[in-house]
Amino acid sequence: MSDRTARGLTAALLAFLAFALLGSRAPWEPDEGRYIGAAREMVLAGDWLVPQLHGAPHLTKPPATYWAIGAGLALLGMNGWGARLYLALAYLATCALTGLLGRELLGAGRGRRAAIAFGLALLPFVAASVATTDMLLAACETAAVYAWWRARRTGRTPWRLATGAALGLAFLVKGPPGLLPVAGIVAWELWRGRRDGRWRAPWGAATAAAFALVGLPWYLWAMARLPGLAGYFLGEEVAARVASDAFHRNAGFTAGLRIYGLALLAGGLPWTVLWLARAARRLAGRGAARAPRLAPETAFALCWFAVPFTVFLVASSRMYLYVVPLFVPLALLTVGRGPTRETSHRVARVQIAAAACWALLLVGIRWQAAVVETHRDAGRIAARVAPLLEPGPARLVQIDARVHGLDFVLGRRSELRVTRRAATPHYWPERPAEPALQRLAASPLRHVVLAPADGAPRIVSRLGAVGRAARVEPIGRGLVAVVVPARKAAARPRALVVSEPRSVADRFLAADAVYALCEELHPHEVVVVTQAGRSRLAGLLWDLPAEDVTVRTADGPPDPPGVAPPPGRALVVDAAGAVRGTVLAADVPAPGAQSRRKNISVSIASQSR
Repeated sequence: MSDRTARGLTAALLAFLAFALLGSRAPWEPDEGRYIGAAREMVLAGDWLVPQLHGAPHLTKPPATYWAIGAGLALLGMNGWGARLYLALAYLATCALTGLLGRELLGAGRGRRAAIAFGLALLPFVAASVATTDMLLAACETAAVYAWWRARRTGRTPWRLATGAALGLAFLVKGPPGLLPVAGIVAWELWRGRRDGRWRAPWGAATAAAFALVGLPWYLWAMARLPGLAGYFLGEEVAARVASDAFHRNAGFTAGLRIYGLALLAGGLPWTVLWLARAARRLAGRGAARAPRLAPETAFALCWFAVPFTVFLVASSRMYLYVVPLFVPLALLTVGRGPTRETSHRVARVQIAAAACWALLLVGIRWQAAVVETHRDAGRIAARVAPLLEPGPARLVQIDARVHGLDFVLGRRSELRVTRRAATPHYWPERPAEPALQRLAASPLRHVVLAPADGAPRIVSRLGAVGRAARVEPIGRGLVAVVVPARKAAARPRALVVSEPRSVADRFLAADAVYALCEELHPHEVVVVTQAGRSRLAGLLWDLPAEDVTVRTADGPPDPPGVAPPPGRALVVDAAGAVRGTVLAADVPAPGAQSRRKNISVSIASQSR
């Protein structure tokens, strides 16, 4: 088989693995629901700087993964293919970069084998099917390492700039964990310096400048405009994940051995058999001959794997997919160093058949995930909720349900309220359930409330106390739907006139207030008054019908004349054009500004047109 034919078959095999059945299932809870749901709301709001979920800032991770998912949704539509397109591209990019590194480090002919070793491993394939940060992080880290190796070998500035840019992208994907390859590079340089008697700095000013230009601007912007975000990132997302069990992610040293041991042994299939065979041969031949001197390239792959893996073991937050980027150095170690041996046509055919069978088995796993009954599938929950929302209009409220992918599947907005604190910290305070129940009791609209089965009696009792009948429908996953029929509506106001808030935090608070008043008063129109031509607040109101949202600049014709609400406030305007009420701040406090917690209220005023 010619080398060109082998490259073509390898590319076809990996492309098949990347795209086969990629969009065949709905988001699984909780992680996929959060990532895909937040990216969807980012696209609908037209605000790519602040990820949001259920209408609130969602900043448990930097925005690069949401950007990648959002780009796919904007390109292919709000479906599973759009949500996971970035996974296929990141998987193929990582395979290609692994192949390039294999050729650079291990010798001619080894690159293609390294790409296959990574692409056919079980855990990287699974990561290429799950909408999280891990596969995108693997692509960025591998790009950084490849660019660094080329910069070290050639000394050319473009490669140094590419190294910094790739590290900046990794920092935008997952923050400090994206820089773990740097620790492996430093460890290898120290080993080389000790062996050769000289130390060489792994990068220079060009790399640092490129990293700063790519990786830092969003952080600086967000921390300047979102109060308390810097403390949250450093205190919760870095310190708490490393040193505490605040996120409930398999703390304890034995849990680390179990999680990562299984991730390597099972996730490394089919190459685990080869690893164990090599280890057995080394143990059997111990002492028979002196071990050969470790090649620098092999030592580099070992450092790249061992140093980050040690950090993962020590940190208190552990998940199986965290080690996906480490399968790139593992693939290099699996292939080994040296010239490739010529294989007969018969052996080559057997290898191709084995690779094809294993690829079909991997795709079968993806198909099984699409058809299996699981309580994590947001699509199956949505299929049971959708009939209850008909006939519309109806409002969907989640109280302690936390099915984040439900909005993505149904194509609508649900309001998330809680009576129970989440198991993990969040930057934006969670919305309490009681104000939503008060509004629901007074609202004339039809409601469907999704809640845990043990919380439904309290909701039904709370509504029954004010004369609102409700029925309970089982949903699955320990959830029920409390269906509250509509009642005759009072006279509708003509409009809510809202002025554009000045700050990011106030914009989210104002959007909460508008949705609450729309539910309570059911206005005909929402008018957003802004100083600029584009309203970011209007973007947050994406679930309201487009014909019901009007944006006008402050110098446009007043509606009604003389009405100019202060920023972040809204005026209720009746059908005659009279101002009938003033909206106060939403009932969700901004971080670091607890004094903003005020129940939504309306003070009736009289002001003629």
